Amino acid sequence: MQKHTVGGVVLLAALLVSGCNATTSGEPAAAAPEPPAAVVSKAAMVPSTIGKMATPPPPEGTKYHNYCILRVEPVSKFTAGRYEGYWKDMRAAGYVVDLPGFPLPLFSDPERRDATTAHLTVCSSSSVDPDSMSGQWDNGNGDLQHRGEFTATFYYDPTPEGDFTDLSTFCGNSEDAIELGGDVTIEPWMHREAPPTEISTTAETLVDRSVPLTGPNGEVVLTPSPEGTRWHVKNNDHADAFIEVWVYDYLQ
Repeated sequence: MQKHTVGGVVLLAALLVSGCNATTSGEPAAAAPEPPAAVVSKAAMVPSTIGKMATPPPPEGTKYHNYCILRVEPVSKFTAGRYEGYWKDMRAAGYVVDLPGFPLPLFSDPERRDATTAHLTVCSSSSVDPDSMSGQWDNGNGDLQHRGEFTATFYYDPTPEGDFTDLSTFCGNSEDAIELGGDVTIEPWMHREAPPTEISTTAETLVDRSVPLTGPNGEVVLTPSPEGTRWHVKNNDHADAFIEVWVYDYLQ
């Protein structure tokens, strides 16, 4: 399988203006033109507000585990009934920015820690099932809830080229990518019936797949965590469906 190329490259450079050579009249040559601005790929761009928020303190009984930047997109929508037009199935994908103790490099270029250089990626599928509505909100107004559940898988790509305009590039579609473990929701995000006007920012998940990963010094780490590890997941929403995700590991 061939690696996808980065799509939608955005050039932020201005057009160069040709410089003048020194004149025969002895007057100094015109100043050299300004070099073009750096070329920035839309694939790596995230809202400027991402990364500005301090890591939330760990909930009681947990410790910080990892931090990710993801983007969410619909896979399908309801086509009829009271939920027509709203997302039914969705996918979130992106990269792991920080994971203490991980035995391999997280980025191919430590100076450019973005989607295009991230080795460790994550891809999750989620669904909202109208038949799973139950319960009420704590405010007692009787509003029904949706359950937002997902299954996440981590990948390690030795030759990364993540592209937020093509979320499949984070989902192990490269022939070089190695599938690691993952987690599943056990206490999902909840939101009010469509249109969602309130969304919980936390969920509880369980690591149900672990893969032993050997580092260059011979250390073996179960990724993303030992099977059976319970995680507390917190997200922060941004523009253009980007989200920051902090994961906390319950102390064993």
